[in-house]
Amino acid sequence: MAKFTATKFAEKYANDIQGTLDCFDRVVIKGTIRILATDAMVNRYMSDEDISPSAFTTFAKDLRGELKQHIEKFALENKIPIIHISSPKKFNKEAEIQKIIDKKQITEGYVAILTATELGSSYKCEVYKSQKHRVKQSSSPCLHYYIYFIDRTLGLTYLRIQTYIPLGLQVYFNGHNYLAAKMRKHGIGFSMLDNGFTYIEDYQRAQKLADDIKAEKLHKILDAFAERFIPFLQRKRWEYHWTLMQVEYSTDVIFHEAKRVEQIYEELSHRSILCIKPSQVAAYFETSYTMHTKRRVSNRMENGIEENGQTSTTRVKHQKGANSIKMYNKPIRILRIETTVNKPQELRSKRSVKHRDGTTSNQVAYLSKSIYSIYLIRQISHTANKRYLETLACFDDNSKGSNKLESIANAVYHNHRSYAGFNICKKSDLRLIRVIDRGEFAIGGIRNKDIRSLLPDLSSSTVSRILRRMRDHQLIRKIAHGYRYVLTDIGRVLCAEALKLINMELLPALS
Repeated sequence: MAKFTATKFAEKYANDIQGTLDCFDRVVIKGTIRILATDAMVNRYMSDEDISPSAFTTFAKDLRGELKQHIEKFALENKIPIIHISSPKKFNKEAEIQKIIDKKQITEGYVAILTATELGSSYKCEVYKSQKHRVKQSSSPCLHYYIYFIDRTLGLTYLRIQTYIPLGLQVYFNGHNYLAAKMRKHGIGFSMLDNGFTYIEDYQRAQKLADDIKAEKLHKILDAFAERFIPFLQRKRWEYHWTLMQVEYSTDVIFHEAKRVEQIYEELSHRSILCIKPSQVAAYFETSYTMHTKRRVSNRMENGIEENGQTSTTRVKHQKGANSIKMYNKPIRILRIETTVNKPQELRSKRSVKHRDGTTSNQVAYLSKSIYSIYLIRQISHTANKRYLETLACFDDNSKGSNKLESIANAVYHNHRSYAGFNICKKSDLRLIRVIDRGEFAIGGIRNKDIRSLLPDLSSSTVSRILRRMRDHQLIRKIAHGYRYVLTDIGRVLCAEALKLINMELLPALS
């Protein structure tokens, strides 16, 4: 049974890889009541309901009061703590919620409700010169509710509810948690840490579950969330229109060892910044690039420090307009390639297009923001990640050479005794390399007395320790039935390259 997607990258590092998984990561969906979406539509609604525009403030205040009362009553009945955030910009919501989850060991159900006063889109009543009242779009600080809960289907989810008209609603969930819930249901064993899977019992079945995401099912779940917390939706005959604010789709390459990921990532990150051109970035998204494009294409490497102040992070980001492809390594043995879509309207795909005359046709067109574009976004993002991995597979891998160089430079232990590593810039090590690399020893091998004849200041016991040291570093091997030694493949390469570097590069540069 296949463990990973068949790509050149997976084939190249097959011995190091445990498996790969393509999955949605961060998904943020915006809910809008269409009849309250613009000031023109609000004025039309007020007119249809025979409500004077001058009474808009009272109308909005009554709805806000009913919404607040409903949520606070819901929190009281379900024993959900309500925490007010006085400084939203300085408050880490995710960290606080995780503390509550860990403390109470919550696996399902409501965690907490956070409240914060934040700037949001709103409306106000204005009086024109004709003394005519009209509702006009504005922005003002208003109360927002953040309702956190662990859903049986979506995992850890939050709803952000604006209490003032237009009653904007935002839903967040993570695709990895969504997949984890599916795998529990289907009896697939896995281990998860820091928003990533470190082990999956059956990668092929897990991938099929990850690919099976239906917008219709998601739509029903979101409608249920809205009806649960917005008390007057059915009474007003309002409904939310769901659009995609941000969708992240990741390809996780899970390695056997964290150290191996770090070595490979360090090499790939620097090469990708230098080698990947804007035209390639555009091609990842199935679009063309010209010098006159309106959407900026950029490559950059971002360095940061985690909240613990100890772990530093590096991330490579290739951006085209509002959308991007990122590469970073997670300390839990995962190399992650992630496509982030902030504007589906900048992506094109062959899809069903409805024309103004009512007819439909299949053609290449830009995507819409509707939640029903999530399937096409998955296709485009999956292709982008795969193409990016194909590019990475073309880069030379010097990480194994780095491992060998590190092992030669570091001390080794034999029979409870330490033998120092080799430093080509150290005089004693350099002259030793010059001796053992001499042509007359290439076939017949070198002996203790051969080294002493060329380095007369060394005693027999000292040379014996040197030979032991070189054997433990796998630079030489002993010829059977004798006391002669020849260079190993690694030793031969090290001697040749060290002498070339010293004689042809380093010494002339320093001179």
